[in-house]
Amino acid sequence: MNQNSTHPSPFYAQFDDATESTLCFPTDEDEVGPYWLESGELDTRQGSSRSCEKVEVVNLGDGMYRLALKGEGPFSGLRLNWGDEFVAEESGINRLQLLQVTTPLTYKHYQLLVPPGFDNENPLARLVHSFGGGWECIAGGMLTLTVPSTRAADFEQAAHQAALMSVEDID
Repeated sequence: MNQNSTHPSPFYAQFDDATESTLCFPTDEDEVGPYWLESGELDTRQGSSRSCEKVEVVNLGDGMYRLALKGEGPFSGLRLNWGDEFVAEESGINRLQLLQVTTPLTYKHYQLLVPPGFDNENPLARLVHSFGGGWECIAGGMLTLTVPSTRAADFEQAAHQAALMSVEDID
């Protein structure tokens, strides 16, 4: 079967083997985190608290994981988004301790508010898919667009030229 008949972009196929886990990570006093240095090492100066959240991850082997879904959605304190990769160690059944973020991030993420009814026929969704990315819209209008970091500048230019995103959405 042609993969494109199942997914409108190859981006989505990388999450097909996701499993549920609890991810534990360092946070600041507002339970937001993790924060990391350019090298991907966790920045423990940003806070000494810890939080654990239900997530779905793809096990890439050798302690590497790809985030597929944040169980708390828009209420999550986890600063990673779907497609982001990290190093973690198992600390129990379906429980992971985040150790490092893989940098540079493979994807760039954009958050926008859109009217209800956003779907794959929307010109912005088609544009995201043409750049090998994906989108998710929750709670009737909280949209996350995700495109490969290597193509982000071209995506931003195309979206701006087509009047699909404003400069404020891009920055």
